[in-house]
Amino acid sequence: NFLQDDVQSGQYRVAVCFANNSLPDEHLAMRNGSCDILCVEPLVEFDRGINARHDLIRTGSETSAPHGIRSVLGLAHAVLMEKFMKLLSFISVTVLGAAFAVSFVIGLAADQPPLDGWMMQFTLNDPPLPAPETKLRTVVGEPVTLAAYKDKIVLVNFWATWCVPCIREMPSLDRLQASFDKENFLILAVSVDRGGAVKVVPFLKKHGIKNITTLLDKSMRLASALRVLGMPTSFMLDRNGRVVGSLAGIAEWDSNEAKALVRYYLEKS
Repeated sequence: NFLQDDVQSGQYRVAVCFANNSLPDEHLAMRNGSCDILCVEPLVEFDRGINARHDLIRTGSETSAPHGIRSVLGLAHAVLMEKFMKLLSFISVTVLGAAFAVSFVIGLAADQPPLDGWMMQFTLNDPPLPAPETKLRTVVGEPVTLAAYKDKIVLVNFWATWCVPCIREMPSLDRLQASFDKENFLILAVSVDRGGAVKVVPFLKKHGIKNITTLLDKSMRLASALRVLGMPTSFMLDRNGRVVGSLAGIAEWDSNEAKALVRYYLEKS
């Protein structure tokens, strides 16, 4: 700045002379560098940031030295605005995050099957398990596997003619099947009776069971593959032939809760 040309504009000189400047002589002597002189004032020493404080409120027509109370007020306003914007950003992020979390939880809950009443005993498989390829027999002796019933929602129920809870449960299964089209939902009543069809067919006729499809597992190979521990035990299969869940023990399968569970898997797939 000391090497600059001696020619100085009249406008600049007037601006320096009439400015609120505590050192006018020093400014004039500095010529074009006059705006670089700072006058020490205690009011800006509280955080030792003279230049930072000055930059917040300085304008082109003012001198470089801070201007007392006005500087402090301008600084306070800037600091408060900065804190306010940080607080506003924090609140915005928090609110958006909470809204996303609530939406995620609601969506997750909405994607869960209804497990109320009798269906509270239903245990979900996450992820679904592939169904065993073990062969069964129809009541007329033909071999079949669970894969033959893909593209349907299938309820596989293990039972026996000597099982008292099974006998009690069987009519509700028959009524449940009557409530749905077999093209979409099919109940397979898998008997583990050693006597096979000779024992099972008369039993079903005696109790008026006519809607469900009966299969035979005399050797209990499929029951073992699915780890059946007692009877009755039921398994739900989706349209891809995967076991999505099971229910061990007796249930009222024609209840509203059971029908709601069946509808859930019908609509989902």
